[in-house]
Amino acid sequence: MTTETITNSKLRSYLLQLTSANPKKNYLFSYNMMRSNRFLIKTFVLFFIQYLSISSLNISYPGIPIYLPIANAFLLFYFLGNTAFLGLLLGGLFAYALKGLPTIIILQNLTADIGGGYFGALLCRNVFSSDVKPFSNTKELIIFLSINAFITCPLSSIIRIITPKWGCNVSSSLNTLLYQFANIELASLNAIIILSYFTLTWYCVPFSREKISKKSINKLSVVVFALFMVGMILLLRDRESIYILSIGMFLFIYAAYYYGCLIGSLLLFIISNLYLVYFIIHQQYYLEYLGPKLYLAVSILILIYSLCLLYISQVKERSKVT
Repeated sequence: MTTETITNSKLRSYLLQLTSANPKKNYLFSYNMMRSNRFLIKTFVLFFIQYLSISSLNISYPGIPIYLPIANAFLLFYFLGNTAFLGLLLGGLFAYALKGLPTIIILQNLTADIGGGYFGALLCRNVFSSDVKPFSNTKELIIFLSINAFITCPLSSIIRIITPKWGCNVSSSLNTLLYQFANIELASLNAIIILSYFTLTWYCVPFSREKISKKSINKLSVVVFALFMVGMILLLRDRESIYILSIGMFLFIYAAYYYGCLIGSLLLFIISNLYLVYFIIHQQYYLEYLGPKLYLAVSILILIYSLCLLYISQVKERSKVT
């Protein structure tokens, strides 16, 4: 037996000892542990996102004009697939249960959120031909909006409106059900459009050389924007802050046209969250002041504004290309 053969035999024995003596050094074991840790961390993060979005809401009819739980489920299933199910389920289950809702209502709300989000993500996963500026193609944008407006949100809304009939002592006349259906569908559609537009347009920016804006953003604009944000956060508890929010909406339309889709999607996400917090605080006042039927106009106006800002920012992007 040669020296080289003896050396190779000893090396092989030593490597076998390293991989079998301590299970933590086994590659398969380490790989499975890494996967388990990632799954637990991901589940906890999804749990927190869904729990926070539901626990901050007042589960009543009519609801707020932007309903985030279904939008969260839609996007998380869109990016993560079936692995998002456990985190969303636990987050929604805990949030609804802590509100003291009956079991049948909890199950139906979970089905509406998770089932509607999963089905919508499944239908929309292959709509966009590119991950970079996915909303720039008009045909793909129309397909995306049509799927969510006529399939995802109606399916979720139908599941949700039968909840009062089974679980609560609430009037279930045809007019009431139709109004509840319209209110829930618009709120769900608003949330999906706003959150999807922001997330999908910014998704690839950190991994690409895409410029946020071809127009230079000067320091004065950043300072004015920061002051506006601080002022709005401080004034949201005041009902009259709606006027400042409305002014901000028009300014954001101009900024979206000037700077393009990335800035436009960011501004839409910011202004919609400000409106969400505002209506969470002042919902009862507007219900009493406007009445349930006129209150539906708030959701309609937010939908129109979202589509206008999306269209204007995309028109600017297409004009840059041409």
